[in-house]
Amino acid sequence: MISKNTINPNTVRARALGFALEGLTHDEMCYRLAVQGIIIERIDDVARKAINRASEEASVFFIAKELLEKLKPLLDQGKAFISGRKPGAVGPIHKAIRKLLAKNPQMKNPEIWEAIKEKPPKGWSVCENRLGKYIDGPSGKNMKDRRFKNICAEERQKYRD
Repeated sequence: MISKNTINPNTVRARALGFALEGLTHDEMCYRLAVQGIIIERIDDVARKAINRASEEASVFFIAKELLEKLKPLLDQGKAFISGRKPGAVGPIHKAIRKLLAKNPQMKNPEIWEAIKEKPPKGWSVCENRLGKYIDGPSGKNMKDRRFKNICAEERQKYRD
C-alpha cells in the first residue's frame, strides 16, 4: 500500500547516504547534503536539457520523415528529368523555325518571323513594341530577336551541310 504522506527528497537522500553521514556533526551533515543537493539539481538540469534537446531532435526527425514520405512519389517521378533534355530536343520556337526551314531552306529571317507571328506555338506570342522585337512565352520564358536570328542561322547551317 502506498503511503499518502509526501516524502521529502532530502530525507530520502539522507537515508540513502546515511552510511556516509555517520559520525558527522549536524552542521557537517547539512553541508554535505546541501552540496549533494546542488550536484543532484545540476545533474537534473543537465538531464532535463538533454531530454528537451532529444525530443526536439526527434520531432525534427519525424517531420523530415513525413516530408520524405510525401515527396517520395515525386522523387521517383523526377528521376526522368535528372539528365536534362535529350540530345537534339529543342523548345517550341526552335521547333517552329526548324519546321519552316524544312519546307523552305531559303527563307529569310524576316519571313520566318512573320510566319511565326501569324501562327505562334501554343502559349507564346510575338511582340514588336518600344522594347524591341521578342517572343513572349509562358512562365517568363522569352526569346529576344538576337537569339531568334541565331537559331535561324544554326538551323539554316544544317541544311547547307
